[in-house]
Amino acid sequence: MKDEAPPAGANGQEELDALLAGLPFRIFVWIAEAISAIETGEVEIFLNMLGRPRWCRSAGARELMTQAAGAYTAHWKAYQSGELIRELYPVQEAVQALQRGLATDEAKLLVRDLDYLAQAIARSSSRFLGIGYIRREQQRALNQLSVALDGQLVLGGPGGAESAEAVPLEGPEAPPHASYMPLAVVKPEHLSRWEKGKLLVRCVEIVDVTHDARTFRFVSDPPTLFQYKPGQFLTLELEIDGKPTHRSYTISSTPSRPHALEITVKRVAGGRVSNWLHDNLRVGATLSVKGPSGRFNCFDHPARKMLLISGGAGITPVMSMARWVLDTAADCDLVFLHAARTPEDIIFRTELGMMEQRHRNFRLFLTVSRPPAGGGWEGFSGRISPELFRRVAADYRERSAFVCGPTGFMDATRHIMEGLEFPMEHYYEESFGEAAAGAGKAAPRVGAPGTVLGLLPRPDPGSRMKRLVGDLVLDEAAAAPRPAPAAPEQIVVFAQSGLEGASDGETTILDLAEELGVPIPSACRSGVCGTCKVKKMEGDVEEDEQADGLEPDEIEAGYILTCVSRPKGRVVLDT
Repeated sequence: MKDEAPPAGANGQEELDALLAGLPFRIFVWIAEAISAIETGEVEIFLNMLGRPRWCRSAGARELMTQAAGAYTAHWKAYQSGELIRELYPVQEAVQALQRGLATDEAKLLVRDLDYLAQAIARSSSRFLGIGYIRREQQRALNQLSVALDGQLVLGGPGGAESAEAVPLEGPEAPPHASYMPLAVVKPEHLSRWEKGKLLVRCVEIVDVTHDARTFRFVSDPPTLFQYKPGQFLTLELEIDGKPTHRSYTISSTPSRPHALEITVKRVAGGRVSNWLHDNLRVGATLSVKGPSGRFNCFDHPARKMLLISGGAGITPVMSMARWVLDTAADCDLVFLHAARTPEDIIFRTELGMMEQRHRNFRLFLTVSRPPAGGGWEGFSGRISPELFRRVAADYRERSAFVCGPTGFMDATRHIMEGLEFPMEHYYEESFGEAAAGAGKAAPRVGAPGTVLGLLPRPDPGSRMKRLVGDLVLDEAAAAPRPAPAAPEQIVVFAQSGLEGASDGETTILDLAEELGVPIPSACRSGVCGTCKVKKMEGDVEEDEQADGLEPDEIEAGYILTCVSRPKGRVVLDT
């Protein structure tokens, strides 16, 4: 791709098409190279915008971004080889060629989209200084680009007297508040939306909510609206000690405040990921997240009257639900019962008190198992009991119950509710604790509080209770004896790794892969998040009913979730 003025006429159409396809990449290079070599963060933001062009207001810009995504590798090679030089005249030539076939309003939208692309790249290179901050050198580059996009640049050629570097700096200046209040200068229709899939986010704030629990707040560049269901979780993609690590955490924030995303994580003794986040994640750091996922939410199971019950760090999903109901002025009646060890262990205690003061449809009840010896505690004391349920919600049979907490807390709550003849078809739970071991499976595993855990034993077929298992995060695992060697006909072949192993028909393919040392990323181990998906090349597998972490097109393509799949005969996997 040579930087020569594109020839006019039919003979030059091929080169003109190539120039148009390279327009977004040229804008990227112009901004990213304004300071020094192109940074990784700038590349990540550019690729994110190429792959998710819904932020474009104009159809022409969307098509342009799609074409650029397809030709990205070729453009990058041209840049690395020196064939693509940092000049502005090809940018203006391409824009003018695009505008010839557009109505005036559509042409203006196209220019605005390209300008927005440039600003997002400029912000990404300085994101550690705060969202919206643009360095002086890149602001100069933005000004020059704006002049070119507006058609004020006089076209020249490489080395010409009127090339891009000779453009004066009288272009439009960014408003002063763009550096600290960027959303005030971004039109709502320019905002992209995160509804599903992977996304690069940046940590902008860390708040200590108790002595051992922290809330981590994230945003995305360019500004993104986070859309999810209150109670769902996301999966973090981390690198710890040089190894890729996937862990899932409930989203503690609410989609009614869509500009930021929050998780609240409790430190736990021996917790590999939770403690790493506390000790290493800093404001300004970026990481990839995937989601949202999970059936434990109040959108899929709406109710006019809700009983939110949580224990310890299990407060995070029901807190998201409560925030959403109150933020949106939903006509719902909420009773919120939370149990903790001591008053100091109550996560979100101050905010919960304010919510109760401000909203008539929100009633808060707190109980601690270890009240302070000197007195001064005004809430309930002791563990949950039938009497406590009757006191906090005499109309409990009229409510839908959303319950989350450690395994012991969950078992006790379920037993009490059944004894009180609660309509268990309106009982929804998600476990934050120890996952029970099933026949032929690993022993119980303990995860970090603040993470969503499963898989719970399946309910008795006659039970009306709905188990809404979210995700399983493994911070520790107790070794357990394995069953007797499997019959040779149950074979799993890992084609790329060159390994194969025998299964007893009960052990999951993921467990077998881990025994053999075959690397398969995983997070939930309950068929929800989709992290452990692998393409099946041959054979048949049996999957748990609850597996829902695959999209229909992935199922059609032959993918399976190894965490909930067991071989039936000989199975060959593409991993």
